[in-house]
Amino acid sequence: MMPEISIIVPVYKVEKFLIPCLDSIKNQSFQNFEVICVDDGSPDNCGLILDNYAKTDPRFKVIHKKNGGLSSARNAATPFLRAPYTLFLDSDDALHPQALEVIHQYINIINADVFWFDSSTFTGNVPDCEVFDINNLKNIETFCNPFEIYALKKKSDRGKKIKISGVVWNKVYKTQYVKNTPFEEGLSPGEDNLFTFDVMTQINRIAHIPYNLYFYRVNPSSIMNTFNKDKYKVNIRKEVNGYVKLQNKYLHSGISDKKKEAIKRFTATFFLKNVIRFYGKQLRDITVEEAAYIKKAVTSGQFHFKNMKLAHRVQMFYYLKIKPRLFGKNFF
Repeated sequence: MMPEISIIVPVYKVEKFLIPCLDSIKNQSFQNFEVICVDDGSPDNCGLILDNYAKTDPRFKVIHKKNGGLSSARNAATPFLRAPYTLFLDSDDALHPQALEVIHQYINIINADVFWFDSSTFTGNVPDCEVFDINNLKNIETFCNPFEIYALKKKSDRGKKIKISGVVWNKVYKTQYVKNTPFEEGLSPGEDNLFTFDVMTQINRIAHIPYNLYFYRVNPSSIMNTFNKDKYKVNIRKEVNGYVKLQNKYLHSGISDKKKEAIKRFTATFFLKNVIRFYGKQLRDITVEEAAYIKKAVTSGQFHFKNMKLAHRVQMFYYLKIKPRLFGKNFF
């Protein structure tokens, strides 16, 4: 029998948390799934743990590879996906026991390219779970302008502000989009944002599942919780290049003018918030090289700052013109 949902689990140095993660999949109330686990050259016992699961449960498949990072691990799994929908699960997190059942029920009701669902954080053991009444599911909201909703954070017809984060682990995707949208390798963190940008521009319909289906572990040693300023500066430039590449790809495609305007605004605002604002707060330490990088990006025309909201344009002016003068800098 072909699986109806595929799950990608990239694994690296999470021996302490891996078994609870895998058990949260194995103990799902909906059982017609497959799991592609990628041992990304983990130096601990993760590979052995994965092999033991695969020996006792044929739905678990294991790929062993040299360490290449999170994006590389996810990309290694995509050729093996067989189900029509795919979910990403980080190997220190866990799924609600009814997560796949709820997702499957909605997939059968609504034809959406991507579903996103709610999540909660935890430390220690996987928390006790609310039991969902599968025969009496809540209404679900669907949107036919996914990128505009994602980029502009619009309100729904019910007046609720819509926020679709850039992470991939709180969503389930039609597998065709996962296979056609590789993750940017050599970039971490930030790979999720580029993937989401790309997919949101491609799809025609997204739906929100109003259930807490994912448990995100707050792990002090995770990539997201170990900030390194020097690594950030290198990484953000890679991410900026990725955004410019995707922006140019879609601005020269046949998408609507409205969506193109949303893309311009989104990428310009990203550069403001993640580059200009970051360096603007580090003016005492900013180097001539870093200032030159910002100045070149701002004057090159690759970002459409006029498309940003007025408040963001004012903020940009402050960081590039007013604040440097207060510090006696003439970088910009």
